[in-house]
Amino acid sequence: MIKEERYKKTHPFSILKNLKLSVLLILFSILMQLLFNPQGWFEMISALGLNAIYAIVVISYSVTLYRKSRYRLGEDRIFLRGGILFQKDYSIFFDKMQTIAFHYDLMASFFGAVKVSIDTPAGSSRKCDASAYLSKKKAEVFRQLIMKGLPHTSYYRSGPLEILLASLFWSNPASGLLFVIPVFSRLRSLLGKEKTSELVKESLNPGGEILASVVSPAVALVILLILACWVISIVLTYQRYLRFTSYRSGDYLVITRGLVSPATVLTRFNGIICVSEDQSLLMRIFRLHSAGITVIGSGKLKGDKGMMIPPVRKRELDQKLQEVLGILPREEKSLRPVKGSWWSYLYYPLIWVGLMAVYLVLNFVFSLGAIAEMLFPAAVLVFLVLLWWVAFRIFAYHRAHLAVGNRHLILCTYHKLTLKRYHIPFRKIARIEMTQSIFQKVSGKCSVKVYVYYEKNLVYTIKQLNLKQAEELLSQLPLK
Repeated sequence: MIKEERYKKTHPFSILKNLKLSVLLILFSILMQLLFNPQGWFEMISALGLNAIYAIVVISYSVTLYRKSRYRLGEDRIFLRGGILFQKDYSIFFDKMQTIAFHYDLMASFFGAVKVSIDTPAGSSRKCDASAYLSKKKAEVFRQLIMKGLPHTSYYRSGPLEILLASLFWSNPASGLLFVIPVFSRLRSLLGKEKTSELVKESLNPGGEILASVVSPAVALVILLILACWVISIVLTYQRYLRFTSYRSGDYLVITRGLVSPATVLTRFNGIICVSEDQSLLMRIFRLHSAGITVIGSGKLKGDKGMMIPPVRKRELDQKLQEVLGILPREEKSLRPVKGSWWSYLYYPLIWVGLMAVYLVLNFVFSLGAIAEMLFPAAVLVFLVLLWWVAFRIFAYHRAHLAVGNRHLILCTYHKLTLKRYHIPFRKIARIEMTQSIFQKVSGKCSVKVYVYYEKNLVYTIKQLNLKQAEELLSQLPLK
């Protein structure tokens, strides 16, 4: 038995964490003064007077907040205390914690700190209910209190190849474009058109010069920078997921991952409201699937933190889902969209494809000027992306269906540019709605919406089903 502790301070790294944004703002202001408005030392110090006052206030606030923050580990709960003007004392029982995350960030680990985040079903979905920086020793004590020596079962470890595939599929080179265009535009306005073109040509390597012979030097530079950003994104994603493991430990699903900044996430099985099999179009071409979970509180596992199995073959995915979560891939009854309803899946992307095609034709036929000529390569790229969107929706239409599993309702649909296969336990379903538009009333079709408990904004939808067949299938569900 672990002895209860008195209230103790959190780790001092929390002071540095609170100062991070403020330090960046102060340094940015100093650099602006030095680079764009050079003055004598006296004038510069006078100009930075407000920043100095701001720095003193922020540092004083961070230090005071750290001194007022306290925690205590009990036998069945954690006690927290904090606040400056208004002190807040509260406790969270271990058995009421839905998700506990331990983040071993690189900077925090250098100072011997671990960020611990706690979520409960009753908390906000936008941020964690409580978080604090603890020493590595205290974080391990906290973890032992929660896990209580539970054995590890249904162990899954992802190899480097699976993580590399995940990095290739999930990395987004478009982020480079968001950075390059404003920078190049600002450079052009400062240096002028001729000087900018000269700098662009000089910056291209031999491979870039070959690319520049096909498109303009500016477009060639943008393409090369986007490719560079894509490679960087792949590397960052790879190190984030390396050494990925997921296993069952008593009532918890434990997910660990990361090389430089590892993280461990514990979530209770009774709070899992949905399991999803995910496929991008590229993953579907290679016949790979990944799996993730949604827990009580839609923001509790933000982003990709809920991923429990990286891209693998379908047989291996089904085996792990059955071992860890008890989900059988078998479908007892299923219902697909009515034949000929493909238009509802394609009309929106086809409209954009048509508009872009009209623009490209007009630009080619009438040569709409220098500005249009500069935008033409970008328009071609957008057109190809739109065609990819259409191809994705075609796959989504052929894959879409509603089915009944052993203990789950299964919805095969799409979300954004990801094919989804949702497994929703019967006991987690709050209600099911069948809606009809004016056109669906005429054709006898409907859309089915599934609402889950605890989440008012979490709705799963599949459309263009036969109304009578949907009523018959859903009336037999054991929802009570």
